[in-house]
Amino acid sequence: MKIENLKLTIVLLFLFRLTYAQKNDILDKLCHKVRFLNSKSLVLEKNSHLVLDSICNIIKKDSLNYIVESHSATMQNAIEKTKNRAELLRKELIKRGVKKSRLNSIGHGVSKRKFICTTRVCNMQNERIEIKRID
Repeated sequence: MKIENLKLTIVLLFLFRLTYAQKNDILDKLCHKVRFLNSKSLVLEKNSHLVLDSICNIIKKDSLNYIVESHSATMQNAIEKTKNRAELLRKELIKRGVKKSRLNSIGHGVSKRKFICTTRVCNMQNERIEIKRID
């Protein structure tokens, strides 16, 4: 999703009341755009800050609670890295105005893979961030 498309998505969110399913779909797409400098890094890429602004705007539109989940593609320090990443993103959302009491974070390491792969390129799809509504 290019920055222009991201801006259009934000405008649409403000113009229309979206269903929870639509919000979840948009959150999923935005979460796929949250990137770190490399697979070991705890530093966000520059464009990820714009994505977090959009995620924050969506979350602030309701009063529900959310959980930030981080997943890893590699075994090396997976639990520690994913816990730190999830907490970092939680703190970034709090800085942007989401109430602390509405956010939790968890790092799953490699325990919840979406794809079972034999190639590095395929396996990197398991390296992801998810932000889910807590019912």
